[in-house]
Amino acid sequence: MKHTKLLSMAVASLFLALNAQAEGNKIQPTVEHKAVTKNAPLSAKEARLKQFNDSIGLRFFGYELAKNKDGQPMVSFKYSIENKTKRNIRIVQWAVNYVYNDKVILTQDAPVTFKDNLKRQTTAELAFAVPVSELPQEAQAVFLNPQAQLTAQFEARQIVFSNGAKIIVNK
Repeated sequence: MKHTKLLSMAVASLFLALNAQAEGNKIQPTVEHKAVTKNAPLSAKEARLKQFNDSIGLRFFGYELAKNKDGQPMVSFKYSIENKTKRNIRIVQWAVNYVYNDKVILTQDAPVTFKDNLKRQTTAELAFAVPVSELPQEAQAVFLNPQAQLTAQFEARQIVFSNGAKIIVNK
């Protein structure tokens, strides 16, 4: 019995010693205090760009190569434009850079006037046809290549609503 009591005390002492050592080896978390800064206010131009992007959605679907009635090759650029606002839109203007192999090969200014307005919360599909011969030489080679993969980068210009209100980002 004496041995059992002695053994129990030895085990308890060993447990306490190991527990104390483990307590001493614990990793203390470090708390880093950083100053939280709010987003800087938008510049006037950035605010107008945000309004433009919140008002419409532009999507480039691609292009098609066809011939007009005279047999001249034409490039038809296809887009969709979504009116995200609660107001009708009369005019939308943007520029688009067509990029091939990380290089801009053509820039087009695209002003669109809607005869009966682009109704609120609706989407319209658009196509712009241009004779291939009117394009720069480098762009002609790309558009005549059926394997060419193009991307389009938009640059906001302006929106004119049916009530005369405007968002002018760039002219």
